Amino acid sequence: MGLWKYGNKEVSQEEINRAVKALQKDVCFHCGIGKHTDQCPIFNLIIEINNLKSANQPPDSEH
Repeated sequence: MGLWKYGNKEVSQEEINRAVKALQKDVCFHCGIGKHTDQCPIFNLIIEINNLKSANQPPDSEH
């Protein structure tokens, strides 16, 4: 589970996946490769939400 810092709420992998899918499908303007920039707030939100997936992952063990 990840922690959504804006509401201090723990979210499951399923909730994260649903949110990203909804943003990509229903919110994104699909500018295209030639027009998209890394400054896009929708793109940055998708990245931030996806980062919740690894927020509470245990670090890789060194063997």
